[in-house]
Amino acid sequence: MISPLLLAPPAAPRAPRARRLALTVGPAARLAAPPLGVAHVAWQDPDGTLWVGCGRAAAWVVGSSTEARAAAGYEALDRCREALAQLPEAASGLRAFGALAFDPAFPVDPYGASVDLAAFAVPRWLLRVPASAVTRGGPAEAWVACGPDEPADQLEREAVALAAWAGRPSPPAVVPRGMLVPDETDRLDYEEAVRQALDAIRGGALEKVVLARPRFVEAAGHLPPWPLFLALAHRAPSTARFLLVEPEGGAFLGASPECLVALEGQAVRADVLAGTTPRDRDAAVDAARAEALRACPKNRHEHGLVREAVLATLKPFTTALQAPEQPRLLPLPNVWHLHTAVSGRLSEAATLGRLVRALHPTPAVGGTPRDRALELLAELERAGRGCYAAPVGWVGRDAAYMAVGIRSAHLRGNRAVALAGAGIVEGSDPTAEWLETERKLAPMLTALTGGAP
Repeated sequence: MISPLLLAPPAAPRAPRARRLALTVGPAARLAAPPLGVAHVAWQDPDGTLWVGCGRAAAWVVGSSTEARAAAGYEALDRCREALAQLPEAASGLRAFGALAFDPAFPVDPYGASVDLAAFAVPRWLLRVPASAVTRGGPAEAWVACGPDEPADQLEREAVALAAWAGRPSPPAVVPRGMLVPDETDRLDYEEAVRQALDAIRGGALEKVVLARPRFVEAAGHLPPWPLFLALAHRAPSTARFLLVEPEGGAFLGASPECLVALEGQAVRADVLAGTTPRDRDAAVDAARAEALRACPKNRHEHGLVREAVLATLKPFTTALQAPEQPRLLPLPNVWHLHTAVSGRLSEAATLGRLVRALHPTPAVGGTPRDRALELLAELERAGRGCYAAPVGWVGRDAAYMAVGIRSAHLRGNRAVALAGAGIVEGSDPTAEWLETERKLAPMLTALTGGAP
């Protein structure tokens, strides 16, 4: 049973009741998949720490109208954090997980396979497996939670159920093999959209727009989210890996290299990630490509637009804001990115919801000026993005982490759609931008097709 904590009532949000446990678990690949028909979540921090949650003890949700999602989705983050702040120290590690919509004006569920947007929930069972125990097994932390109005002995029942689930090994997860759905017009349509975007940029309507494109995968049977998450985690180290599954079966899966905003006490940080070039197996060629990216005027310009926008957005909410003058090279398995880390201290007026609302979407996933870029996206992209490139992450009592939901896919039944985008600025080449999206799609498509993108 979900205990919904709705945004409408003026009363202070109520926290779930929770208890911490100590468990010993086997390797993550031997964990039983969460039961079908039950909401569940998996999250792997960039350092490798794995979190697996099942069910919902409390949820912060908003209305279904466009206006309600736009106004209240960000407020849900703050109300969630206020409720978790009421937890005793013994339960302070508990987290709520969720995702928002990229743009509430777009269709909520454009591909029939997205999660409950604008909802953050505390799992009934939450397991934290240290990075050292993910592959070998070992000691782990766990929390059980229930709604504030549930029976007094409910926590004990949840603890027994969690221990039984975590201690019951299952056969190693089998990764399904999907097949890419042919699309004869995909490349032609995308390159034409890039040309139209360049016309708008040259006409002075905007400086940058990030155009995304979908690739569809179908399997003979159900695409199970949990083994797909494990497969993706192996292919995307040093990213924030996430899986959100609704009881009805819709899921959102991804491995994001980009932090929209993270809080640790009063410290705040954010990533600027813009500018991309492919990796190469030859070390000398790979190093040359990285240096060419660092020196490329087009990529430096694209990165600079995002850097200045993030700094300007964070300035009213922070003190001691700082960022390096020059970007560094960020290596991922298949691409290099230009990356700038921004950090500061929260001002008294700042809240997580206000920060996320102000930052999203950054020019790295939307464009600049923001409003004009979103208008152009609505014209040029095939459908809404759902959770793609939207805030996805977790909220805790004293910390929070919101990733940008890129390198991701929506799943439902035997069908998946992966999306990737490229930043279009003056100097962009339509063919090169299409190839960039292909490289960004590769890790997800490899996971979805069992190694045969």
